[in-house]
Amino acid sequence: IILSPQSFTMFFTLSMICLLIALAYFNGPQVYMNKLSEKKNIASSIVLVVSILMSLYFSLIQTSYVFSLLFCFIEVTIRSH
Repeated sequence: IILSPQSFTMFFTLSMICLLIALAYFNGPQVYMNKLSEKKNIASSIVLVVSILMSLYFSLIQTSYVFSLLFCFIEVTIRSH
């Protein structure tokens, strides 16, 4: 994390995307999308997608140490709930 935070964030975010795809495959894509769009899950789903996009943006395009790790931390806290 200290030597290359952008690489860590990029690989961590890609692993989160793979996790979401695996969960969708395990549950069935339509069932998983229905679960993500339920009223109790919609806010955390939106925050997770935004944090994934922003962490990729700050690790690949606008290289920022603080923001890339911040959005990576948001991914961890949202996914753990």
